[in-house]
Amino acid sequence: MKNEVKLPYDAAEQFSLLLEALDAVHPFAARGGIETSYFNAYDEWENIVDALYRSFIVQPIIDTQIICGLQDFAKIGSHNQAGTKLLRFLVEINGEELLLHDIGLAADGHFKLLTFGSKDKGKVLLAICGTDLKNAQKVQLVSSKANAPDAFAGFSF
Repeated sequence: MKNEVKLPYDAAEQFSLLLEALDAVHPFAARGGIETSYFNAYDEWENIVDALYRSFIVQPIIDTQIICGLQDFAKIGSHNQAGTKLLRFLVEINGEELLLHDIGLAADGHFKLLTFGSKDKGKVLLAICGTDLKNAQKVQLVSSKANAPDAFAGFSF
């Protein structure tokens, strides 16, 4: 696999759309009795998040590339147990490089990208909202063995 995968879209904008879509679906999930809070969500909500993430973010890449497939991407919210290099999104904001791990519902009622530092072994998950994405210097796909922290002491929103 090549080191650089060309994205067929403006990644910051596409992630913003994904977060908006999750915010829009959230009330329907709540009315349907589906738990959406990060620590209490189960398969039903995780399936919805995964489907939207794949549809908005991953599938357009796979559809326009011949060098990568679904198996090459780190699964959202999962750890890389095998320790192999997988494709992850790296977001650079104010010179800090953050790797995407998951998506979670913040205390303000909106969904955020949950990221961790690419160089500090990630002790904490940092939340990125759509406004933060507008200030990102770059959003790119990188090949990485990195894992998010095992114990989530809390999110910094």
